[in-house]
Amino acid sequence: NGARLVIQNIESQAYLHGDHTSVPGWIFTNFKENTIYFNLCGEYNTLLKIGPGKIETVANGTNAERVLLRNSPKMLPIRFMADADIGKAMERLKALIFDNLACDLADRYFVVCLLFNVVLLQYVKARGITKFSGTKGCGKTSAASMLSAIIYGEDCVTTGSAASDFSEAAVSPLTISDNLESDAVRGGKRDFLLTAATGITRQKRKAGSDSDNVYERSCTQLLVTSIEPFTEPELIERTNEIVFDKQFHNPAFKEAIAVETELRDARNLIWSAIFKLVSHNILPNIEQKKADALKIIRTDYPNHSKARLNELYAMLYLILGEVVKYISQPGHGADGLEARWILDQWIITQNKRSFDNE
Repeated sequence: NGARLVIQNIESQAYLHGDHTSVPGWIFTNFKENTIYFNLCGEYNTLLKIGPGKIETVANGTNAERVLLRNSPKMLPIRFMADADIGKAMERLKALIFDNLACDLADRYFVVCLLFNVVLLQYVKARGITKFSGTKGCGKTSAASMLSAIIYGEDCVTTGSAASDFSEAAVSPLTISDNLESDAVRGGKRDFLLTAATGITRQKRKAGSDSDNVYERSCTQLLVTSIEPFTEPELIERTNEIVFDKQFHNPAFKEAIAVETELRDARNLIWSAIFKLVSHNILPNIEQKKADALKIIRTDYPNHSKARLNELYAMLYLILGEVVKYISQPGHGADGLEARWILDQWIITQNKRSFDNE
């Protein structure tokens, strides 16, 4: 009883005299300094502080900037390797993910850029929905499982209710809804898709209160797999559809369990390379780079079907410029123009698919 009183007194003193904080997310971006705090979810409760040209490990909550983050519940620990070889890591990424995606060339780059965008998530508000489409057995769920394995360290492809999806989107870098067909996209599920895709805040009544509200903001990328297309224009306009087909199957694919095992083994190396590329090549002068990319998209594609996602496309285009340095396809554009060719393919292809769906 005495110990309990002491603990209650300490809690009261902390509440009265301590610094108050809102419920933290799993990632935090300081836009003034272009610095990203990424929770490594390790046993030592450390964050990776990623700045322009500099990466360091800091304590969670007790660092100089007082950044407090919570663990993403499904993410297994990531160990940052300061001496990671970027070229070797990108070779593993190409062999394990890029080459095993059963979709066309430009769409493979799109999926790989989405993986990089996990670190830069808060630089984009309207993140849209990525939809893996295709017939039965085309490899769309396997692709989702591979992304889950590299991000979380295990296969976390699931289905859930709208309420669980809202909770998941606040604490996870990737939210996956498997086999989400058009008849299930209604009510709360539809509200969740639109809320997360547009980046707006969800308001709901606080449990046990008649007057207080709770505000939830998603910090995730949405990934959906299904056979049928969305039917509402509001969703179609915010959805990047990646079509999977058996004609693109990799004959050297080792089956899902073997590939996911290799991904887990290479996970620390690949993530370390992503952190280094973001720090040294993307974050320096990122505002100007992003503005230039937005100008290109708005000038060359003024009325394209995904204009509401221009900010996302600008960020993916910045990432693409780094990816093609390591995963290049000879014959698909002259030196320095390959990224523009791929961007052009993204816009043209999504225009066609949106027109067909509508």
